[in-house]
Amino acid sequence: MSRIPEETIQQVIAATDIVALVGRSVKLRKAGTNYLGLCPFHNERTPSFNVSPSRGTYHCFGCGAGGTAIRFVMEHDGMSFIEAVKRLADAAGIRIVEEVWDANAEAEAKRAREAEAAALARLATSPATLQPSTPERAPPDQSLLGAAIDEAPPA
Repeated sequence: MSRIPEETIQQVIAATDIVALVGRSVKLRKAGTNYLGLCPFHNERTPSFNVSPSRGTYHCFGCGAGGTAIRFVMEHDGMSFIEAVKRLADAAGIRIVEEVWDANAEAEAKRAREAEAAALARLATSPATLQPSTPERAPPDQSLLGAAIDEAPPA
């Protein structure tokens, strides 16, 4: 099975003008820094569909639909995630190089990361790690351990 690298997905989102994308199917009007329109996902009479170009997201306060340009294409055009990313990447001129994804290899890597984290946690609390390692925190000189407090050191 193949997958699209996360960096490529972020490039596609950054390169897509969400206002232009949504504006092809929704009549938008500027309202401050955002754009408002009637939601394409449910029937409404007053605009509750908000597009934020600075964040690259949309949100409908009526039905709760929201997300990035990829989610909009998925919901509006009925596409899968991979199809939506490919369509937007093609429109933005971004080449997609798919990685081969192996579920077993990913699960093995996750187990290895968890084992490493557990080992680091054990190491952080082991007595050997808690020993002082700097001169300021060194244990007291053995010759002073038996000395009484009121004794003066030899001159």
